[in-house]
Amino acid sequence: MGLYMLTPSELLRWAKEFLELNVDEGSVRDLEQLGEASADKESEDEVWTAELPATFMDELMRHYPSRVKAIVAAVANGGFVHWETVYELAGYDETRRLRGFTQPIGTLSRDLQATGVLT
Repeated sequence: MGLYMLTPSELLRWAKEFLELNVDEGSVRDLEQLGEASADKESEDEVWTAELPATFMDELMRHYPSRVKAIVAAVANGGFVHWETVYELAGYDETRRLRGFTQPIGTLSRDLQATGVLT
């Protein structure tokens, strides 16, 4: 099973061709123009560099090292980390719950965006 990502205009074109739906060409053009304008705006406002992810991970390591260890383990395992591995990496005992374990990642991201460090 694969993942296919389409823009809204591409979705309408595919729907017209393969599902034989009645699709207004004006709607397709409008969506294409909207997508182009949005892409232009994003490229002006949000320029990511190689340093940004490193900055984020450095800050995360400084404040929440167990989260970085879990992220690294997940990357090494195809994007998945078992809860038992998280317990081991973080030094948690079996009575601790992992509820809210990922919240600091979102909080740090928002904080760095608010200070202009991340876009």
